[in-house]
Amino acid sequence: MRHCIHFHPGEEGAHGARIRFVDADGRETIGLNADVTLRDLDPIEGGNTQLVLSMNSVPIGKAGRHSFDVFPDGRFEHSFPLVVELRESLDAPSRGH
Repeated sequence: MRHCIHFHPGEEGAHGARIRFVDADGRETIGLNADVTLRDLDPIEGGNTQLVLSMNSVPIGKAGRHSFDVFPDGRFEHSFPLVVELRESLDAPSRGH
């Protein structure tokens, strides 16, 4: 997952970000915190920073809508949905045979 966060002019300095993985029941199963320091922002347009997340073995307990939620400086900014569907295993015996 990659997400670009925009900061406005005058927001130089230290900032925090929290990324939450929320399961189909609405519970946070993973919470990650990051620190970002911004320098030399454009005085008119501000600037951007990227959060890049690479995760293996994310715990997914059941099918449904999960999400990655992004909170820069404690404010909700974006939710990335992840819809999980169950599939029959390729190793499972076929039905009726």
